[in-house]
Amino acid sequence: MLEGLLKQKRDVILEKWQNLILETYPEDSLAFLKKQSDRFQNPVGNTLRDAAAVILEALIEGVGTEALSSSLDDMIRVRSVQDFPPAQAVVPIFLLKNVVREELMGKLGDSKLCEELREFESKIDGLALSAFDNFMKCKTEIYDIRAREAQKMSAKLVERLNQSAGETDRLDSSSEKNI
Repeated sequence: MLEGLLKQKRDVILEKWQNLILETYPEDSLAFLKKQSDRFQNPVGNTLRDAAAVILEALIEGVGTEALSSSLDDMIRVRSVQDFPPAQAVVPIFLLKNVVREELMGKLGDSKLCEELREFESKIDGLALSAFDNFMKCKTEIYDIRAREAQKMSAKLVERLNQSAGETDRLDSSSEKNI
């Protein structure tokens, strides 16, 4: 019953969900993210839209766990390199629950449909937990990259300081010889 309704309303749900995801961005970015559809000019908006479409499809059809996992990773990677705190990084997953409920509001009197909706929302909750894990993994990778870069810069700085100290020592010893 729920699967049929979700398939029937898939396009509306997807469009609303994609818009809500984009609306989590600052006002100055929002217009660009919504209007620019070229994947090269707007890779963030395009990645988020594509990921949302695959995630919704996988949740409705109940298949495609590899595609679902990959798309979830894409969505969260984009948000992890931006300055979103963890809760805001994974909020797009929870937004899907709101959209689905809104679209099914008039039909929620049926107890069988309500039970199916609870199961569907439970899948979304599980997805949100996976999204949080992905976010933390991405943040760890980012911090590791930054730490390695800081180490490289420190090593280069020490090397330069040692070189300049060596040159100063050579200059001092050569000036002493000239005296």
